[in-house]
Amino acid sequence: MKIIVGLGNPGPQYQNTRHNLGFLAVRHWAQTQTTSATGAFWRADSRLQCLRAQLLQSAEKIYLALPLTFMNESGTAVAKLLRACHATPADLLVVHDDLDLPWGKLRFKDGGSDGGHNGLKSIIQHLQTSDFARLKIGLAPDTPSRLPAEKFVLRPFSRADLKNLEQEILPATSSALDDYLQSGLPAAMNRHN
Repeated sequence: MKIIVGLGNPGPQYQNTRHNLGFLAVRHWAQTQTTSATGAFWRADSRLQCLRAQLLQSAEKIYLALPLTFMNESGTAVAKLLRACHATPADLLVVHDDLDLPWGKLRFKDGGSDGGHNGLKSIIQHLQTSDFARLKIGLAPDTPSRLPAEKFVLRPFSRADLKNLEQEILPATSSALDDYLQSGLPAAMNRHN
C-alpha cells in the first residue's frame, strides 16, 4: 500500500496559487492514470477531512489524498487517513512546494525536518515522527521576491509560470511519481535528485 498526499489550501481562491503545487501535482498524476476502465474517482470525506481517491496499480493499492484543512493543519487529515487505512508513516509520500529549491526542480527526500514548511510541521506533529518520504517541488523564483515568503506562496501563478507548470513541471512530477511507485524511493532519488 502507498499513500500519496498532496499539500495545499482548499477553496477556489487558492486553486492556482504557488502553495498549492502539491495539490496540482497529485491531481495531474491521477489524471495520467485514468483510463476508461480504471481511474481516480475523487470524493470528499468529511470524516477524514480530505478529498481522496483509490487506484490499483498491479496488486498494490494506492490511496491519494488532498487535505481539506488549511496547510498549517494538514497533519490532522493525514493522521486520520493513515489510521483509516491501517497504514504507517513508511507507507506515506507527501508532495509539497519548497521555497529553498529553484522553480520546478524536483527532489525526493526520506525523512528530515519540516524546513519551515507549515504543512510538514503539522504532519510531523500529528504523526509524532518525521520518518516519511517527501517529493519537493521547487518554488523559488529566478530573481528574489520582495514579498515575505508567506505572501509570495499565496500569490497566483503568472501566465508564463502556469504555462511552464502545465507543459513541463507537472509532467515531470508525474514521471517522478511513476518512478517512485515502480522502483521505490532510493531509485527515484537517484533518478530525480
